[in-house]
Order: sequence, then structure tokens, then C-alpha cells
Amino acid sequence: MFDLGWGEILLCAVVALLVAGPEDVPRLMRSAGVLMGKVRRFGHSLEVMLDGFIAQSEAESGLTGNDPMQGKVQGDIPCSEPAMEEDEPDFHPPEAGGKAS
Repeated sequence: MFDLGWGEILLCAVVALLVAGPEDVPRLMRSAGVLMGKVRRFGHSLEVMLDGFIAQSEAESGLTGNDPMQGKVQGDIPCSEPAMEEDEPDFHPPEAGGKAS
């Protein structure tokens, strides 16, 4: 979760031993464990709540399944520019022997 290695854990234990003293370290470790449990339970309950909101939102909008693109395209996209005529080319080459303008 926090990506701590054994070296970091050992360093934290030594610092806790120096700061709190040998008689208070077990109490501090127990308190830290209880706090971590509360944080994990809160994170799990938040995840469950968000999953419920997402499922409810998908059900209301008619989206189901795991396809993220499902329901995104409802029909043809209207074009704002008129279609180009077949008789009219895009490029008009300069006339041979004439001046370039």
C-alpha cells in the first residue's frame, strides 16, 4: 500500500524506540495497527459506496456491461460543411505558359 521495504520499516522502528522509549513502543505499534485498520475499512466502505453510485447511474442512463463505448454514438453526426461537388476539383494547376499569380 505504501510501498515500504524492510529497511524503511526497520528505520521507523529504531526511531520509535529512540523517541518513545522501549516501554511505550508496543502501545504505539498497537495504536498504529488499529489506525491502519480504520483507514482500510474507511477506504473499503468508500469504494463500495462509489461502486453503488456508478451502478445506479449506469442503470438510470441505460448503460450496462463493460463496454465503455456502448451508448456513446446515437446516430450520424451532422456535417456543418456542404459536400464537395464531383465536378469541382480542389486544386487548380496554373495554366501552361501563363504567369504565376
